[in-house]
Amino acid sequence: MSRNHFSFLYFFLAVLLLLIVSCRNDTAESTSATDIKIPPISLHYFFTAEMTFQNIFINDSQLSYSYFDPRTKECTPFRQAPCWTEQDILTTVRELSPEERRTLSAVIDASGFLDLEQEEEPEGKRFYTYLLSVILGNQSKEIRYYADNDPSNPMPESFAAVRDTLFELI
Repeated sequence: MSRNHFSFLYFFLAVLLLLIVSCRNDTAESTSATDIKIPPISLHYFFTAEMTFQNIFINDSQLSYSYFDPRTKECTPFRQAPCWTEQDILTTVRELSPEERRTLSAVIDASGFLDLEQEEEPEGKRFYTYLLSVILGNQSKEIRYYADNDPSNPMPESFAAVRDTLFELI
C-alpha cells in the first residue's frame, strides 16, 4: 500500500473512532440520572415550641438550618413559653449536591405535597403550627399543619415525607 492509502486509512479510523466515542457518550448522558433536569427549588420549613426552634430555608442549592439545641441550655419543664432566646439559636449553612436536590424534588413530586389542601385552624384547642412552603419549578404550595393531642389528626403523610427528607439533609 502506498503512503496515501495509509494516511487515508488512519484518517478514516480516527473519524470512525470519534464517531463511536461520541455515540457512546450521547447514549450514556441521555440515560444518566445526573443529567435529569432539576427544577428550581425554594422551600421554607418552620416549627417552634417551648423547647424547639427549627427553621429551614432552601434556595435552589443552598440550605440554611437554624435551630435551638436544648442540650445547650436548661429549660424549665411545662413552661408555656419558649425557653430559648434569639441568642440561643444556632445556624448552619451548606450547599446541596445535585443528587440531594434531585431526591428532594422527587419526594415533593411523589408524595403529593403539591396537591395537599389546607386544613382549617382548630378552634378552642391548644395546638402547634408546622409550616411548609414549597416552590418547585412553576408550582407552589404553602401548608400549615396544626398539631394537637387529637390522634385522629395525624400529620399528612406527604407533609411528613418532605419534612423527614429535609431532616435527612441537615
